[in-house]
Amino acid sequence: MSLRLLVLGVLALGTGLRLACVGAEFWLDEIWSWTLAHDAPSFLGVLAIRHDNSHPLNSLWLHLCPASAPLIVLRLPALLAGLGAIALAAYVARRRGAAESVFAGLLVAGCSWTVFASAEARGYSLAVFFAFAALEALWRYLERGSRLSLAAFWLLSALGFVSHLTFVHAYIGFVVWSMRRFASEQPPSSLRQISAMALLHGPVAAFFAVYYLIVVRGMEIGGGPPATVGQIVRNLISLGLGGPEGAWGWLLVGVAVVFFVTGLTLLARAKRDVWAFFAAAVVGSPALFLIRPPEFLFERYFLISFVFFLLLVAFVLGDLWRRVSLRPLVLSLLVGFLAGNVYQVWAFAEAGRGEFGEALAWIADQDPDDPLLLAGDHDLGVRLYANFYARRQSLPRVRYLIGDESKNAAWFLDHRVYGDERPAPAELEGIGPTRFTRVMAYPSRGRACCGWYVYRRRADSPR
Repeated sequence: MSLRLLVLGVLALGTGLRLACVGAEFWLDEIWSWTLAHDAPSFLGVLAIRHDNSHPLNSLWLHLCPASAPLIVLRLPALLAGLGAIALAAYVARRRGAAESVFAGLLVAGCSWTVFASAEARGYSLAVFFAFAALEALWRYLERGSRLSLAAFWLLSALGFVSHLTFVHAYIGFVVWSMRRFASEQPPSSLRQISAMALLHGPVAAFFAVYYLIVVRGMEIGGGPPATVGQIVRNLISLGLGGPEGAWGWLLVGVAVVFFVTGLTLLARAKRDVWAFFAAAVVGSPALFLIRPPEFLFERYFLISFVFFLLLVAFVLGDLWRRVSLRPLVLSLLVGFLAGNVYQVWAFAEAGRGEFGEALAWIADQDPDDPLLLAGDHDLGVRLYANFYARRQSLPRVRYLIGDESKNAAWFLDHRVYGDERPAPAELEGIGPTRFTRVMAYPSRGRACCGWYVYRRRADSPR
């Protein structure tokens, strides 16, 4: 079978997995991104939003999309970028051989982290796409000295940063690799070496300086649930390789270390200095980031590092594939990887991200009042959900009540994230004499799914 047909088959698999997830309900961070984009005074004003839930390139698209647009339209840039990343991974890996090309595409297509990033209206999938594209452009420039490749590298790097700041993990790798390449070609610290680095990275540095002043400096951080560095690293690697979420995931972390070291060794023995890029992008840059980790940490912050790790894994698998006796081992590893990740994608497709839209529609059916008076257990989150889904579903105007005003609420929404085992009580006490009775439940059904419990004001509860 030709390489092109195999890559097309891999793209078909990746497309199917992503389409299975793209219809899931919008979740808090997507709604937050949409709200920030629509609150901007103008299209270009989106670029000046200083909030970590605004990923500028994605937010420009969301600014153009009404809340009522089909979910696949709202998520279209991420979906297309995710599919493009599969093709680019296969294209970049072709330098090592046909097997590496197919394996790279397959790993990126089947990884649950890349699937989920491709099926949400945020900037991570775009950043991965531009990271692969910038790597290809830089590789061509270092090989051929093409001015077109150099200009492409500048543009793709700028787009990567505008997609998401985690593009920095790739860019640090680019800097380390180019330093090593120029050092091997010129005397250390020579004027020619410095000039070569300035030509390659100066325009990107100038762009980022302006971008930092306009967007990054003073950026507001949205926050999230607490997590340790160990939990994040374990879940990123174990779940990304199709493994379990708990302590057993450390076994796959050990396997990942073996693949990482083996991949770097293969590249170094082949006298390919690109090993320096992988060392910096996969481990070096995240390690620097974690010296002083932020208050809130998520696996997606290291998605770019992980996809480049998958590219390195493809190199190792390709080397093993050429040893005919080891092909059953390679096939077993790939089957295990795909089985675990496809199961995660299937579970996500079954559970979704929650059913707030259904809950709000049910409330509107029960209550003819306009506006609907709502309160909730998390003012920012529930308010964002309520306002977004009221617009999306053309429901009566919703008024979300905060603080003392919540004593006038007719409905109360109590949420549970996955893993929160607290029971939803039959009765809730509001402010003052206000009392609510639970009348409907939309519990969490999966790891990415938020549960909702609907409470109605008791008839005997005075306003």
